[in-house]
Amino acid sequence: MEKRKYACPSATNSEGASLFGIVGNDGLVKFLPHLVPLDAELIRAGNHRGNPEARFRYTNTCAEKGCRQWTGEKCGVVDKVLN
Repeated sequence: MEKRKYACPSATNSEGASLFGIVGNDGLVKFLPHLVPLDAELIRAGNHRGNPEARFRYTNTCAEKGCRQWTGEKCGVVDKVLN
């Protein structure tokens, strides 16, 4: 059985990532109807005005043990948000 790959809800504006939401002026994320894979042009555009992660939400393949959010079993981002 192939190991399931998780998606990271907290990726950066980088190669391999996809855009899934835009942060509105109210601070709430407006979700896109579908993922938009990033290419070099979109990465440049995202970096054009400061920190893109403050304005956009990206996803990528989960790094699991390579990420400080990994609890050993799952991503801890959702638990932190809920608490």
